[in-house]
Amino acid sequence: MKRSSLRGISSYQDVNVSTKITYANSLELTEMLFNGLSEALAKAEGHFDREETAARGVAISRCLKILGGLQSSLCFDKGKDLARNLSDIYDYCSRQLLKANINCDIHTVREVKGLIDELNSAWELLPELMKNNPVAKAS
Repeated sequence: MKRSSLRGISSYQDVNVSTKITYANSLELTEMLFNGLSEALAKAEGHFDREETAARGVAISRCLKILGGLQSSLCFDKGKDLARNLSDIYDYCSRQLLKANINCDIHTVREVKGLIDELNSAWELLPELMKNNPVAKAS
């Protein structure tokens, strides 16, 4: 594919993501972060397989940024235990990815991808659960 075509595709993807972010609610934004993280983990895994060290580092760096975004979006005042548990998982995943990159360990990346995929599955179910079971407000 020509460079100009690749730039065009990249620009379209950037505009598409920017548009989605503008109109997304917090659940949708979290889901977008999880999807981006899953994609970055898959890319990192591919770079491990192909022994592409520099590209692997870029993909791992993207994963770490997204995990940081997920962690910074947690509301510890409202969801004390859940927020703390998620924070611990995000921290664990970040540490594991750093170790994986240093030790060239694709199995650790796959472990993190499995954890993230499980969390992502739960987030994908949440909007439907909330629609069917509205949360009662405290008076």
